[in-house]
Amino acid sequence: MIRIHPRISVIIPAFNRERLILETLKSIADQTFSDFECLVVDDGSSDRTKELVKDFALKDERFSLLCRPNTYAKGAPTCRNIGLSVAKGEFIQFFDSDDLMLPNMLEDKLKFILSSDNLDFVVSKVADMYAEGDISYPEYSIESKNAFHEMVESKLRFLTPGPLFSKKFLDGFDKGFDERLPRHQEWEFYCRLLSVNPNFRVMDKFHCLRRHHSQSIKAQSDKAGNLKYRRSKILAMTCLNENTNGQFACTLYTVFRPYVLTTLKTALYQMNIFMALRSTLWLIKFKLIVARED
Repeated sequence: MIRIHPRISVIIPAFNRERLILETLKSIADQTFSDFECLVVDDGSSDRTKELVKDFALKDERFSLLCRPNTYAKGAPTCRNIGLSVAKGEFIQFFDSDDLMLPNMLEDKLKFILSSDNLDFVVSKVADMYAEGDISYPEYSIESKNAFHEMVESKLRFLTPGPLFSKKFLDGFDKGFDERLPRHQEWEFYCRLLSVNPNFRVMDKFHCLRRHHSQSIKAQSDKAGNLKYRRSKILAMTCLNENTNGQFACTLYTVFRPYVLTTLKTALYQMNIFMALRSTLWLIKFKLIVARED
């Protein structure tokens, strides 16, 4: 019988994942730690995703299907916020609808976060799984002496399922995931969390398999000519500045000025006046902010 207040809440946004969602849910159901709830928040799927999750939940009461109301903004950030608002767990694990948990993921993380007093979160690594079934274990940093700045510079990588958070820590923030962001919402959110110098520890261990497939968001790479991607990155920078009340405007300007200049040059080359104007305005805005602070 599931507890009224499970120890961990797993929150998953889902959209048109009928081919993959059951394997994801099974990887969670098979965890060596069983005292959890899993909240799947559907983002308006047009395939059988909702029916599959509903049927799975009928067989395992730890799983629940929630649906984003039509009056709410579409997107994974909204779905994660909906899940967070109703989560009953003491700890929060965000997860993606196409990835797989290794069997001891929740147990290992919970033991680790309870091994030290007053940790805000722990974070572990994520491996890559490709369509052919090949798995790679990339080398990347999740440890830092200056976590916020290194996350801003993308030298530090907390992927979506990496951290296990104390819900008490997350509840201390006025805003969850920024629902204006179609992409980079995790980067913006995790930067914001790190901006308050939280107490966290890292686990040099892989706990999750991140799928690479044609339908995954991560399949869209950051190429120099991909102005749609670059526009979303600039929007994320802008939102981060707003959500931290301009406290780190100088850092953002210094780090992202070359990125925005490249975007401006690319937009001019492609004769994309809208993106050229947007990039120019970003540079002027942040330059003025930095000048005032100087």
